[in-house]
Amino acid sequence: MVAQGARNAEIAEKLGLGEKTVRNYVSRLYHKLALSNRAQVAAYALHTDIEGDEIGKIDSSYPPTTQRSTSSE
Repeated sequence: MVAQGARNAEIAEKLGLGEKTVRNYVSRLYHKLALSNRAQVAAYALHTDIEGDEIGKIDSSYPPTTQRSTSSE
């Protein structure tokens, strides 16, 4: 719903949740996916072809990151 442009109030009403609860969930989604706004969530959804019923299967490896070497050479 976030990726489709729904506002927190709209999501809350549709799911029978409080708006603050939705805001918290959206914030957790941003953190889990390392995203910072709804446009990035929409791009992620398009990139992964994710649908609403798949939200529990989010791949937290997106966006791809490179790991730094921790060796001291």
